[in-house]
Amino acid sequence: ADGADGADGADGADGADVANDPGTSGKADDNLAGSPNGSAGASPRGEAHQMCSEASSTRGGSRPPPFSNAYDANHPLQSLSALLALLLCFTVPAFQLGLRDVISPTISPKNLLDTLAKRMAPSESSRLLMHVLLRNNEQFMNYCMSRTDVDVIVVPILERLYKITNQETTSMNELYIMVILLLVLTGDKAFMMSANGSVVKDKDTAWYTTRNIKGIRLDSLMLLVLLHVALVSTYSTLRRDVYLHTNTLATIANMAPTMSDMHPVACQRLLGVLEKLGITEDRITSSLEVARDENDAQVLQLVQDFQRLIFEAINAIIANCLTENVELVYSMLHKRSAIVRYAEGKGDLRELSENALAVVEHFGSLLPRRDSQEIRDGPSEDPEPLSPSISVETIRETISKGMSSFRPEELPLDTSEALRFGFEEDADSAIFFLSYIDDMLQAILL
Repeated sequence: ADGADGADGADGADGADVANDPGTSGKADDNLAGSPNGSAGASPRGEAHQMCSEASSTRGGSRPPPFSNAYDANHPLQSLSALLALLLCFTVPAFQLGLRDVISPTISPKNLLDTLAKRMAPSESSRLLMHVLLRNNEQFMNYCMSRTDVDVIVVPILERLYKITNQETTSMNELYIMVILLLVLTGDKAFMMSANGSVVKDKDTAWYTTRNIKGIRLDSLMLLVLLHVALVSTYSTLRRDVYLHTNTLATIANMAPTMSDMHPVACQRLLGVLEKLGITEDRITSSLEVARDENDAQVLQLVQDFQRLIFEAINAIIANCLTENVELVYSMLHKRSAIVRYAEGKGDLRELSENALAVVEHFGSLLPRRDSQEIRDGPSEDPEPLSPSISVETIRETISKGMSSFRPEELPLDTSEALRFGFEEDADSAIFFLSYIDDMLQAILL
């Protein structure tokens, strides 16, 4: 499957290099998966980061283009006006309160969202303004959640995340805001239902070059990109960051209960990442038994948080929509050895893997013994181990028919209450936002 060896360019931080990574930016939140209504990690700290990428044609001394009444998403005044509004928002309390009433007969939520959506990919200031409006204007928030074409908001963010997460020139501030935006949006069930019902046009996913994902639903695309970000924040020395990691995992948890009809690539990736994390855990655990290394210990904590989250997500899918996820069951059968590894282990991961093992055993028993064994023992790099006596289509058909005899209520672990995360800002979050705004202003004006 796609995720086992880090074939994705940015995910290619191979586990073999983790033990030698220099220090991390912090340790993971031990309670990430602790409570159904838990809050994701705290707001990013207000450290000044390198210049952001929102430079315009004014850099280098060239004059800005003349003002036009026509809307121009790349005009410097668009960014400057947004940054001025943001600056006032975090320095003048009355201005932030005024955002609650910004919707008026002349400024409709539709026009406001459509304008922001046009600039969502190229403009950091528009993404930050979107975040501020979602946090401060209930009418705007409700309108965004009620839109059926939520892909116009999300796809540009996913494209940007996919392309820049592992680039050295990318500021952590930009990554924080994009992931936090997704966390806030996925906290609403109506939004996630819309995301599940939205099939992204093939031309709008051309930027995803890792695998062929034609006909993918928006939530499966979100899962692919968020797994990509979570892997980078786990394995990459440059991007290993507790805030990015925690909020990314929380976003995945919010998505899981409504993820039906998952794309085959998303299923393969999810199980492939689980297998990769198990290999990393075994290697680091063996290393720590020989000599204590703080860097290895921190990486191990991130890996174990990641493992818990994946099983929490799988359990939520099993409890809520397994009958509509034939491809996930197929991928679980193919990666049976990875699931058994956790089921035969120790600690809370053993308990969390019980339902996944029950699914594998139920559907595996419906296949002829020889073919079931071939799926279990098939090479991990082959996403579809073919049997001489039964086709892949027949296996999938067998899984589909077996859904009628599957009883979620008989599973060993009660997962009826799925994890749900929200985002809470620190009391001093204005420090972070003002630092970020200053970075963006310098990128435009200097």
